[in-house]
Amino acid sequence: MREAEQRLANHEIQYIGEQPGTFYLPEGTGVVERIIAGVPMSPWERQTYPTGQEWGWSTGSIGFLNFREINSQETGDTYLELELIGIEPQFRRKGYAKKLIRGVERIAQERGITRLILDDIRIDKRGMILLAEKLGYREKLEESELPWREVRKRHPNWIKSLVFEKILVD
Repeated sequence: MREAEQRLANHEIQYIGEQPGTFYLPEGTGVVERIIAGVPMSPWERQTYPTGQEWGWSTGSIGFLNFREINSQETGDTYLELELIGIEPQFRRKGYAKKLIRGVERIAQERGITRLILDDIRIDKRGMILLAEKLGYREKLEESELPWREVRKRHPNWIKSLVFEKILVD
């Protein structure tokens, strides 16, 4: 195995828990939790450090996915909202985003949660949109909204945020 392949093989998906103080959250919306792709490391060795952005990278990680458990007063159910995903540029398009999303889906199943929401995906992030669709997420549209492909055709320079939803089945 070549050295680069060896380094890739050493990255595991790991739940690292709550990320206190990382984000401002409206009251009652749950805490931000994180799952990462990174080298195996004990919880006390792993730290999240600021990067000048509103999120931080965790020690030894090459990617992360932040999510929250939401108790919806509107629908009466509980769902996981996948909020922010980041993969180091040299590790993109190698399957880590898919592994992170699948990892959160496993967490949802362990908690007995069947609905997941991918929130705030910008319409210009085509790779993420296609990955979401490939993994079974469907665009959640309001009655008057057009599907993202139609919006791109009609308004190629328009930046719009999309919401995708997936219902997990046993």
